[in-house]
Amino acid sequence: MPAVRPSFHLTPCSKFRSHLSIIDAIGFEILENHTSEAFITTDNPVIYFDPMVSLALLEPYNISRERMDIEFMFPITPRFLLWGHSTMRDRPDHHAPKYQDIRDLDFVRRANTLAVRFANRMIFSKEDRHQDLVERYGKRSPVLSATHFRTSSGRAIHTKHIFGTRKAKPKWKGP
Repeated sequence: MPAVRPSFHLTPCSKFRSHLSIIDAIGFEILENHTSEAFITTDNPVIYFDPMVSLALLEPYNISRERMDIEFMFPITPRFLLWGHSTMRDRPDHHAPKYQDIRDLDFVRRANTLAVRFANRMIFSKEDRHQDLVERYGKRSPVLSATHFRTSSGRAIHTKHIFGTRKAKPKWKGP
């Protein structure tokens, strides 16, 4: 039997632990929208990012592991959004979402802009006012970027998500 490289087996577990560390680093609230604009959702509704980075420089799912500043958004319905932020991580009940009314239209518009930026192919809205966001951000979505490089002991690959053009996947032709 050929030797199995342990890194192939450790990768899923380490990815899972990585996501758990993100969840542990934030507190949650369920926000009920009381503004004139509804939340929109997409085919990629669960997003997180570094809130200290400007929207222009934002990279999807990229956070500083040293600072662990994280913002999390999951629009559940046009009225409700599960929101998480690292500023709430020190609350003793940070995993038990609190309920909050939100009347901040700028927050709702920012959440909708981010939702559209993170969308893959579909955006769901009960209003037609979001068309300008679709036109502005619809051609780019989170895609995986891989950089191959040499190390002193061989080769390595560094991957991260960026906002880029999503390429069509080839059809599977079978074995």
